[in-house]
Amino acid sequence: MLLEREHIRKRHLYTDEQAIRFCRSLRSAFHLVTHLPAVSGVVRDPNDDYVIATALAAGASHVVTRDKDLLTLTTYQDVQMIRPEEFMGILRQQARQR
Repeated sequence: MLLEREHIRKRHLYTDEQAIRFCRSLRSAFHLVTHLPAVSGVVRDPNDDYVIATALAAGASHVVTRDKDLLTLTTYQDVQMIRPEEFMGILRQQARQR
């Protein structure tokens, strides 16, 4: 998919092989969520509903984003919408507690 998006390809100077290797590494490191629950009208931008559905299907505790529509939602079914800086703070706090 990354290779097919011309506007993305123009911004990044990765070769096709580098992009393919990166995508393969993601697939091996993360679980692919395929069966998403029906979510509609949750976010101001209806195109973002799939983000919420994916988070729910994955059992995520947070969605890390800069998307203003998602951030406005704050929380949905125990999934918190937070900025990257906030998430980094959570990770640092957890690391200190270990």
